[in-house]
Amino acid sequence: MSEITQVQLNALEKALDKIFGKVGIDVEFTRHFIDRVNDQRNVRQITLRELGQLFAKTYQKYGKPIAQLGPDAEAVIKDMASDINVPFALEWNSRTRMLELIAKTVMRKKNFHTPNREFAVEARTDPMQKEVIVQGMGKFSLGGLQQNLAGKFADLAKKAASGDPYQFRQIEYHMNHGVLDAMMKAVIQAYDELAKQTVYRREFGENVNSDTTPLSDYDVSKMYEKWTKQYKDSIDCNEVRKKEMKISDLTETHDLWYMTVNGNEYNDWGTGSIIMSKNDLGKFAKKVKAEYKQKHGREPQLRMYRAEPKRIKKLRPHLK
Repeated sequence: MSEITQVQLNALEKALDKIFGKVGIDVEFTRHFIDRVNDQRNVRQITLRELGQLFAKTYQKYGKPIAQLGPDAEAVIKDMASDINVPFALEWNSRTRMLELIAKTVMRKKNFHTPNREFAVEARTDPMQKEVIVQGMGKFSLGGLQQNLAGKFADLAKKAASGDPYQFRQIEYHMNHGVLDAMMKAVIQAYDELAKQTVYRREFGENVNSDTTPLSDYDVSKMYEKWTKQYKDSIDCNEVRKKEMKISDLTETHDLWYMTVNGNEYNDWGTGSIIMSKNDLGKFAKKVKAEYKQKHGREPQLRMYRAEPKRIKKLRPHLK
């Protein structure tokens, strides 16, 4: 790993002046600081990124308290995550009428002891422990939610590998009826929140480039081997799953609807007849209406009807 140059340190100093200037502080690095930052006694090279993060976190947490120390005070900035310690002194500059934070030296050292006051920034917490709320489902840890989704997608992959048309209908149902969508939105929202923090920006701030991100060539069978009973049970999402479910059971537990367009039953060329909850069908109808108007220049006549047992049998012939 390359050493930090004086030019790089000068650029960092200039950037920090803009930040700490908000509380009347001008940051200065001594000549000894540049020598010590590249010293082999640090064991691992101190990087410009580490220094930038240390001072940024210090300003966020202690900017005003440090400024309130006043001239002639001495203290140490400590990063508990990287073990970097920066002893500094505060001096009054009568010309600029600002406090100068003079960073005297720097070292990477665990359990660094000093008689002076310490301003410590916390160690990096595990982002996978971040609490995530999924609408309609409750609270999860980010790591737990990721595992839950991984299990659900593995089960969907298993269904797709079967080649069974009924399984593909189930895949379409699960992907378009709120549960997976709500979980995915919660995960991405958590990523976006983490990316706002400097320490997590690179890890969670990347967006997908559709031109360079091909479909995965994962082995479906290996993914399914890792699949647990817990996820198998949860993929059901309280919706239609078993072929042997009776028509009467379906109508009792689900309020299913279908739609007509200009008097004709709506059929999607990819998935066949559409049957879903009234709320979901209402949302879908808006899309159909907009697409029809764009194509034909006029609005269609849409009607929604509750699916009775006979209708369900017609639209879902595989049900007994």
